[in-house]
Amino acid sequence: MRWKFWRGLLLLLAGLITLLALYQAEENWRGRRAWDKYKSMAEAKGDSFDFAQYVPPPVPDDQNFAMTPFFAPLFDYVPGSQNPRDTNAVRRIDSVGALLRPFGGTIQETWVEGKPLNFAYLLRTNAGALQVLEKLKVADPVLNELQDASRRPYSRFNINYGWHFSPGITLQHLGIIKQLSAILELRACSELTLGRTDGAFQDVGLMFHLMNSIRSEPFLITQIRRADILTETLQPIWEGLAHRQWSDKQLADFTRQLRALDFLDDDVRALRGEPHLFDSFFASLRSTPDPLPMIDGIGDRADSDTFMGHLVGLILPRGWFYFEEVNYHRLYDEQKNDVMTPKGIDPDVAEQKEAAAHAELGSVAHDLLHHELISRILLPTITNFERRLARAQTYANLASVGCALERYRLVHGQFPEALDALAPDFLPAVPRDVITDQPLKYRLTGDGEFLLYSVGWNKKDDKGVVAKDTLDKTHGDWAWKYPATPLTR
Repeated sequence: MRWKFWRGLLLLLAGLITLLALYQAEENWRGRRAWDKYKSMAEAKGDSFDFAQYVPPPVPDDQNFAMTPFFAPLFDYVPGSQNPRDTNAVRRIDSVGALLRPFGGTIQETWVEGKPLNFAYLLRTNAGALQVLEKLKVADPVLNELQDASRRPYSRFNINYGWHFSPGITLQHLGIIKQLSAILELRACSELTLGRTDGAFQDVGLMFHLMNSIRSEPFLITQIRRADILTETLQPIWEGLAHRQWSDKQLADFTRQLRALDFLDDDVRALRGEPHLFDSFFASLRSTPDPLPMIDGIGDRADSDTFMGHLVGLILPRGWFYFEEVNYHRLYDEQKNDVMTPKGIDPDVAEQKEAAAHAELGSVAHDLLHHELISRILLPTITNFERRLARAQTYANLASVGCALERYRLVHGQFPEALDALAPDFLPAVPRDVITDQPLKYRLTGDGEFLLYSVGWNKKDDKGVVAKDTLDKTHGDWAWKYPATPLTR
């Protein structure tokens, strides 16, 4: 009897294993078939699943701004890792951010509200400006090195694009560049306070260069950092305009650099490249014996590091990760398709697309059964990126018009009645509102100044009133305005 029991049990186990193997084979076949079908349809529409096509090509080190001695150690890794060879050099790079601590760690740009920059506990006086410059003097060797390196014709940070765990690719240079920009912003505004316009102009030029040094990277977060740096760059430009400090030549240079910015085009490139960064990640999930720890690594969890977690990881059909990849790309594309127009961006379409895509996601159990679990973790809120980049492009447009208006005033002694008067002498063409594709709102004010604005993300004319929270997407315009009484020094 005992032998019959064990024989029956072994036959049952063999049957279960056979059924599981057949089920896995069937699911693997179905998953691969679904992925091949989706990929073929996407490629027929012009999409490329070769991430290398989105990666900026290598450039010679001696012509590469990103390979100046200050930056070079960041991506000089120990082979087979993302650990820097020279940890001391990386610590010195990281220490740059410590210079911002006396000013609160981060700088809040106030030009958006029509106010000069706040120096934290220091007053905006000559004495306060001198103290700021003294505190920042330790950064002079680095900034001078970067100023010299800005003459190099190319910039490509040697990111480890081929790293096997693509969500873990390190982009530490983005934080460093942001901190350097904030230091330059403080220094430029201090120099303007002291009347050192040429020094401020040089610092603003380096801020533009830092912003553009990462322009070709195919990551959404990179373009957001560039938008943040633009907001910092506009603070000293705005202050110099509000104080009537910039020369015509300096204003013409600012206009040229601002008009060269195209955040919407950069947004499209990043939106196309970002999802394909994760194709290698999905391939790793299909090939690894135990995929769950990799999934948990995205969400910074360790729930699968148990016997049952490993067992589940072994049983899961690898074809499911093909379904997961299909759904990730599908939901990603559904968010971004038809949002960008030839003239700008449509906020209504963006909000509707995002809501529809995220509404499809449900509970963890729902997403697991519908092969949308990884989408739940990876799928970005694309509308937030699009809104911030649309705002950045609007800021660049407003600033370029602001510089042109000041150039007009220098020639004619007053601002024009309408923006059309700026072209072609001060602008090749007046930019339009990227939200509505209508002319930017412009009117002269009774104090001899002007109000210039876009209706912003809500597409509503709020008469130039700016939302208290810059992330507020339901209230306020995006404006360029000066204090009621022109600032003088």
